[in-house]
Amino acid sequence: MAHFSFLNRVVNTVMRYRPGNQRRRLILGIVVALFFRFLLVPTAWMFYELYHLTGWNVVYWGYSLFKVGGYYFNHWPYQTFTCIALGLIIAVPWRRLLCFARKNVATEVSQQ
Repeated sequence: MAHFSFLNRVVNTVMRYRPGNQRRRLILGIVVALFFRFLLVPTAWMFYELYHLTGWNVVYWGYSLFKVGGYYFNHWPYQTFTCIALGLIIAVPWRRLLCFARKNVATEVSQQ
């Protein structure tokens, strides 16, 4: 149970309101969406070149994973929808929205 309290503290620290937090979330959401949409195969290419520079088999496994992931993800019909959904999941402060919705529901129930 101790590791859950540690994770809660980490999440609470990250989710604290800061004036630039929304901008960072938006930028991170856009970067993740663009990465999954356009940069999976180029990342595989970078792993391939790194493998030839170092000769480490672990790096070649990374190349294989990104290559297969990029190939199948590019041929998947829901690729664009998934990229947009990932970007929104990261960019929108869901935790704040859910807490706000809970407070509104609790006040509406208590008023009736």
